Amino acid sequence: MAHPNALHAKLAHAANIGGAAYVERAALSDEVMGQLVEMDPPMRKKALAIVSQHLEKVRTAPPKPKAPRGRVKVRWNDELIARLKREAVWCKTNAALTRKLGLPNHCEGAVKRARARYAPNAPATPKVRATRKNESAAPALKRAA
Repeated sequence: MAHPNALHAKLAHAANIGGAAYVERAALSDEVMGQLVEMDPPMRKKALAIVSQHLEKVRTAPPKPKAPRGRVKVRWNDELIARLKREAVWCKTNAALTRKLGLPNHCEGAVKRARARYAPNAPATPKVRATRKNESAAPALKRAA
């Protein structure tokens, strides 16, 4: 990491992971300090300016929250599994079950997979999109019956 651009990439990665604390930790690491000692004065000045810019940017603008549709890790402990099994019988949709368990709305996919794994006999109404195909199929089924 002899070039300031490598330092920029390292600090940007640290900012994305953990904000100001991670940027400070990365800037004060032995690796970065060793590289700063080996740099000539103009490069060292540029590298220190990069560090100060990253610290200022992270302190003024906190890291952005993760995307709501990103991967969600729900800790399925014994208590939450027991609640899922108990409530799955009464909730028709996975969205309702997600709300009942007190989880955010974007955890619905995790609840769907957990319902299939831990409560496979509990009925879940699938989301059916209202399309012309679905609407036209319903009268045909009624006529045939």
